[in-house]
Amino acid sequence: MTWYVLVEGLGSPTDRPVQGDGGDFLDALTPMHASVGGGIVRDSVSGQVASWTARVSIEAPDPIAAATVATEAICNAATNAGLPAWPLSRVEAVEESMMITMQEYEANELTW
Repeated sequence: MTWYVLVEGLGSPTDRPVQGDGGDFLDALTPMHASVGGGIVRDSVSGQVASWTARVSIEAPDPIAAATVATEAICNAATNAGLPAWPLSRVEAVEESMMITMQEYEANELTW
């Protein structure tokens, strides 16, 4: 099964946003068809905090295996790219067919 796994590292209110274009981070994850990002997100507890994210595509038998393998790969790529070793605030695995349904939903602005 193909899974899309999102991992988010979240800084503290005093951490500065990640600088640069994320090229090294993306390059390390290219074999996993990745998208990466970084910036400021709203945190319900602390207000605005810095973050980095990556979403990858991975073959795995179940969501736990997909999340485990992807999280290790993403964290290694983040470290090698010089990103801060922030705590992970989110790890989610979505099966490919569900991801396509979500994309169609967003593209058509449908309501459930």
